[in-house]
Amino acid sequence: MKKSLWKRMVSLGLTLALFGGLAACGQPAGQDGAADPGAAAPAAQDDNKSGEKMKIGVALPTLQEERWQNDKAFFEEEAASMGNVELLMQIADNDSDKQFSQIENLISQGIDALIVGAVDTSAIGPVIDRCYDEGIKVVAYCRLIQNAHLDLLTLFDQYQVQEQSVKYALERAPKGNYVLLNADETTLPEAEKYKEAWYDYLQPYIDKGEITVVMDQYTQNWAANVAMANMENALAKTGNDVAAVLCANDGIAGGAIQALEAQGLAGKVVVTGHDADVTALKRILAGTQSSTIFYNTHTQVTETLKAAVALAKGESVETTGTYNNGKMDVPALELKSQLVDKDNLDEVIIDGGIRTREEIYD
Repeated sequence: MKKSLWKRMVSLGLTLALFGGLAACGQPAGQDGAADPGAAAPAAQDDNKSGEKMKIGVALPTLQEERWQNDKAFFEEEAASMGNVELLMQIADNDSDKQFSQIENLISQGIDALIVGAVDTSAIGPVIDRCYDEGIKVVAYCRLIQNAHLDLLTLFDQYQVQEQSVKYALERAPKGNYVLLNADETTLPEAEKYKEAWYDYLQPYIDKGEITVVMDQYTQNWAANVAMANMENALAKTGNDVAAVLCANDGIAGGAIQALEAQGLAGKVVVTGHDADVTALKRILAGTQSSTIFYNTHTQVTETLKAAVALAKGESVETTGTYNNGKMDVPALELKSQLVDKDNLDEVIIDGGIRTREEIYD
């Protein structure tokens, strides 16, 4: 029941409650006031009939990682609990062309809003702009789509995530060789925020000659085997002399740890990650991974879905800043993350109701 292009109202204000607020450090690019993404958009009014469900399309990049499996389940759970949402879910299997076609199909089904975790943030722009032309609201989920009109971006503060990791690593390895295994910059342009945070804290140690960055690599497709190969190269380059490995997620950390295990170094090198995957939590308990970052993605899914429905109905949503995507300053709703290590794992994950003891300790 897609609304007519000429009956849309674009508004961004304050209605949703932000989980935790904007981090004090690492303001996103362009955060200098409220954005006006819909200045040229046609006016609209909410003509949704009482009791009629909103059609919300969700296009996720993959189910290969636990994080995205959880997100899919959370979207389905939240849509069912809301009652006024008909959810149309698509999974792209990390295939950008497939995701492009899936979104075209969702448009043809008359969706009112689209939530997108992009496979390739630089290639998907044309079909996202088609959504805008059709009067469909678009929420970028976790990944900032480039050079396209977006109504909202929901994500965790990317700078804060890696600020937590690098500070943790420095407390445990203030000297030595560091390996930086970053994200796939194609799917996550905000990976530059990771590097920014890492070097903001590492640079004083580098300048004093106490730390040397022996590898700084992006990880294609976030693949563990790519991370493992990069880690193997770093170990060969340094004669196995590595003090810490900063990883863009737990899958990348897992690949790095495989390389360390092959050299008998697992548990002797500080390794950080993020996503709080069950496998990573088990590695933390085993001592091979030092830390991870917990995202309350259930909260993120809830806020994202509520925002998509509100935007589709011509209502306003709360934002905390903007991210520039090359075309506009995209209004952003950011959530805060929490570092987890062996010392607080039980408190944050188990006592917090995120995972059961059996899931982590079996």
